[in-house]
Amino acid sequence: MSAWRSALRIAYREARRHKGRSALVIGMVLVPILGLTFAAVTFDMFQLRPAEEFARQAGAADAAVVWRSNGPVLQDWRGKNVSSETAGPPPEGVDAVRVLKVLPSGSRVISRDRAVVTLRTTAGVGDLSAYAVDAADPLAAGLVRVRQGAAPRTAQEIAVTARAGERLGVGVGATVRSARGEDTWRVTAIVEFPADLGQVVLFAAGAMPADAERRESTLWLAETPHPVTWSDVERLNTKGLVVLSRAVYGDPPPPSRTAYPNDGIDGDAGTPPLNLVLVIGGLVLLEVVLLAGPAFIVGARQRQRDLALVAVNGGRPAHLRRIVLADGVVAGAAAAILGVGLGIAIAFALRPMMENDLIGARAGGYRVFPLALLGVAGLGVLAGVLAAMVPAFTAARFNLVAALAGRRGILRSRRRWIVVGMAIVGAGAASSTYGALTVSPNALVTGLIMVECGLIFCIPALIGLLSRLGPFTPPSLRIALRDMARNRASTAPAISAVMAAVAGSVAIGVYLTSNAGREETMYRSGVPSGYVTIDYVDDADRLAKMGADNPVIAAAKSTLPVKGLTETLGFTCAGTVAPGDSCTMFMVRPPDRRCFMLDLPRPYTAEQQRRALADPRCDADGAGVPPGSSLMGVVNDPRQLEILTEASAAELAEAEKILASGGIVVRDRNYVRDGKVTLAVLDTRVSGQSPLPDQLPTVAVPAYVLTTGYGDAGQWFIASSAVTKAHLAFRPNGVVVATTRMPSQAEEDRLKQELLIVSNDVSKYASVERGSHRQTDPRVAILAVVAAFITLGATGAATGLAAADSRADLSTLAAIGASVRIRRALSLAQSGLIGGLGSALGLVVGAGAALTVLMSHNRSTEGQWPRSTPFPLLVPWATVLVLVAVPLFGMLGAGLLTRSRLPVERPQG
Repeated sequence: MSAWRSALRIAYREARRHKGRSALVIGMVLVPILGLTFAAVTFDMFQLRPAEEFARQAGAADAAVVWRSNGPVLQDWRGKNVSSETAGPPPEGVDAVRVLKVLPSGSRVISRDRAVVTLRTTAGVGDLSAYAVDAADPLAAGLVRVRQGAAPRTAQEIAVTARAGERLGVGVGATVRSARGEDTWRVTAIVEFPADLGQVVLFAAGAMPADAERRESTLWLAETPHPVTWSDVERLNTKGLVVLSRAVYGDPPPPSRTAYPNDGIDGDAGTPPLNLVLVIGGLVLLEVVLLAGPAFIVGARQRQRDLALVAVNGGRPAHLRRIVLADGVVAGAAAAILGVGLGIAIAFALRPMMENDLIGARAGGYRVFPLALLGVAGLGVLAGVLAAMVPAFTAARFNLVAALAGRRGILRSRRRWIVVGMAIVGAGAASSTYGALTVSPNALVTGLIMVECGLIFCIPALIGLLSRLGPFTPPSLRIALRDMARNRASTAPAISAVMAAVAGSVAIGVYLTSNAGREETMYRSGVPSGYVTIDYVDDADRLAKMGADNPVIAAAKSTLPVKGLTETLGFTCAGTVAPGDSCTMFMVRPPDRRCFMLDLPRPYTAEQQRRALADPRCDADGAGVPPGSSLMGVVNDPRQLEILTEASAAELAEAEKILASGGIVVRDRNYVRDGKVTLAVLDTRVSGQSPLPDQLPTVAVPAYVLTTGYGDAGQWFIASSAVTKAHLAFRPNGVVVATTRMPSQAEEDRLKQELLIVSNDVSKYASVERGSHRQTDPRVAILAVVAAFITLGATGAATGLAAADSRADLSTLAAIGASVRIRRALSLAQSGLIGGLGSALGLVVGAGAALTVLMSHNRSTEGQWPRSTPFPLLVPWATVLVLVAVPLFGMLGAGLLTRSRLPVERPQG
């Protein structure tokens, strides 16, 4: 212990003596420790505890109940999954008195309603989420918070969130008006809903406006004389009530007692297996060691003379190893303390930004995940020791004479290490491929780590290969290449560290971008993103008679960035139409073109799914999509097709010919036989209200299959002349507006205000296609931010280390008369080579890793029918550009920080 005590004392003295170098070493270890701490603390703050999750839904109540059905229901313990064999609407007249009759005697309840209301905004008219609950009641604590003013108590009062107030242009004391201005409410408070920091308004309990839409069943918040147990929940389920219980959230029932045993009772849903966690933990440790290793190598080399003096005075190799390892202990401990402390501080400081701008909900509280932080701190100390391990053993075997003379020999890469590295890369690639093909995450991640480790063995040889280009480069770059080759022991780990950090960022970025692309592909809508659809609803007949004076078209042109506009036409009955009459047409698929899977009972067997995937009639897009499920209608001007589909010019020309001849344009070729599509004609005045499809008259029309542009397999358009030929009629039923860009929220509000003059219904059924409303998992977003931070920190620290290592060379250049420009060019070249080479390798490794993971995902769903949408390989160009710019920032920093005047280095004698 005395030997270790002396070694630690020497390490502490050296750290204080060389503060700049020590700060750099500590910084190399601190960067990933800081990132991991930030991720762990942020994750823990936003990972809601059961009590917090319950409060977001039911406030401070003991239980919350919804009368869901008039018969028994089954539910999971969270109340999210509900089913009923005797599904039926809840009984009429459910009020507080009736709810109290089924709850324990002595209970108290308040109501909470939720809907969407249409209000006047600063720009026009808009829809906002709305709650109706008594925010002043103690039972609502945790569900809603009053930030300013007093909670609304009467039907003429309202409260708004800060963002809703901005959109409505109101504050406390102002007036909010309904869409038509007939109803008004006085704003009494600024409130906040922890579960939703968006645009929300609050009414008094039971005062939800009568014209509110998408109204949910009333949730009753209950205060009970004793905790509501799972047995109580089961009893209330028999009466048709769904129950959320605070006691059950705190102590969930065993899986054997629930209708949904796989609902994540232990809160571990999605947790990877332990061995996979260990593999990922090993990858993080490798990253930290790679970051810190070069610093210890440089530090040990700069202390060679001191270590040599210890050796000539009787110090054994073990003593030298302890001295260098003690450097790792001191640096690792300091980095762990500083990294954990700064990580906590940054996570706490950025919590409001994460809540408001990224996640849109409040965190559960300020907490620090002690077990994770203990592991992160231990990882920092361990990384420091492991990073000092190689220089420690090297220091025990150096040449004393060369060290005392201050000489450093040129090292060559041994061929066996290149062979070993290539072998490891090959084995890792094989393991990753096997993991992707067999959907084995352990083999996949293990293979990726092996590839990365194999490349680390090969990087010294790559440095030597690049150094051969020196004679063909300018002086500064030639010197930088020579130094890289001469100091491979420190340069190779630095490049490896940058490679590992960049690879992680690229892999995460590619996965997130590809996942977003997949969700965008899966999202189905009738029109392209940014287009506006307006439905005439019950005003179709009135608006159809206005022709050019149609106020809907005028409103769209005056409020939106219009590129093109067309009326959509729908089917109606020809001649006299009585109330209840209905006329339409639909495509009939030929029997031999029908997918056999549609006639088989579920669940499908593996063999049936295999046959369906090989059968073109069972194409996943068209097999189960009923005609007219997406945008369809009558076309009386073939040029309308350009706006409605955005198909290619060549296909539009062919489609317009078919429509001009009285035909139909479809997306699903399975409906086409011999160039025609058969249409069944339904006229309830002739065939009755519910005829069988094979009893309807049919008509065959020429068809063209559209393959480009926007739309899915259910899309089709028919010529107006074909409708007339089938003895039906058509009329305008809405407008599609093609826009030059995505309309703003203010423009949408102005449009709805103008349409409100036409009709309430027309205003409500005007919508902007804003694409898939994808919700980003905050944990994945946090990991992406951390990976980018580590990338920038690793590159900066590694290039700074190179500059520190070459200080003697810079002083020599200054002594022989080299200009500041030459010395700065050398620093630029050194940092650019380290950052550039590391980033280039990282881009390749990260893209390969992401591609392997995406292949594994796609492989796992290959045998399923309907066919799952595969993950595309999409490049996150923003991330790539940032990572490409990282070496440039490192070079800029190195150039700016290179001293114009350098002190004379102390001779090593």
